[in-house]
Amino acid sequence: GNILIGDDAGKDVDVDTSDTFKNNVAIGNNALKFCDPKAASDTSDDNVAIGYNAMLNRDSGDSNVAIGRGAMLGGGTCNGDNNIAIGNTALQRITTGHSNVCIGTDAGEDLTDGFQNVFIGHQAGLDATGDYNIAIGFEAGKSLSHGGSLGNICIGYKVIGSNGGEYFQTVIGGNASGTDEGKGNNSTLLSGWTVGTSDHETYNAENTTVFDTTSDRRIKKNIVDYPSALSKIEQLQIRN
Repeated sequence: GNILIGDDAGKDVDVDTSDTFKNNVAIGNNALKFCDPKAASDTSDDNVAIGYNAMLNRDSGDSNVAIGRGAMLGGGTCNGDNNIAIGNTALQRITTGHSNVCIGTDAGEDLTDGFQNVFIGHQAGLDATGDYNIAIGFEAGKSLSHGGSLGNICIGYKVIGSNGGEYFQTVIGGNASGTDEGKGNNSTLLSGWTVGTSDHETYNAENTTVFDTTSDRRIKKNIVDYPSALSKIEQLQIRN
């Protein structure tokens, strides 16, 4: 069964014998108001929408959770599955995107068809449009708005990626001016921002400029036998 509480909650739900609307919870004015699995020829099961206009325009889709005013409000064809939006207007413009987690006011607000992103923090991933991205912190990853934004990790206050294609960048640190922009695709930047200054200081715990490395067969390439090694060792003359 479904639980619908609030003015116009689930008001225009329309199904037929082949499309279902079951096990849904809608609490709040207009929550899940325009859900229409029949028109979408799809199911809309196991969704939770709590808050004014939460999932307002969702056509169909299963196992979504939206908590907050306008959370996962939706636009156009809105039928993605397995999304979680917690916070006012989180994932507000989602359409076909699926498997996203957005927690915080405006988190992932402009994401439409992206999938498997994680945005946590106020306006984290606000303008993001890509896939497989992670942004944690106030306005972290806010400008990951290129269509090719893939697999980026932004952790820290206002940390963003570079302005290029933005794929597989890792940026960890924080900057009040929002200028920790990464070093381009397939790169990692560690940035230590000093409060009240423009200084960036990153330290190795061992107080050295050299980082520890490992000799591991799993990360080596072109491993071959050296057949003459033993004979060369036997030629060594040992004296004392």
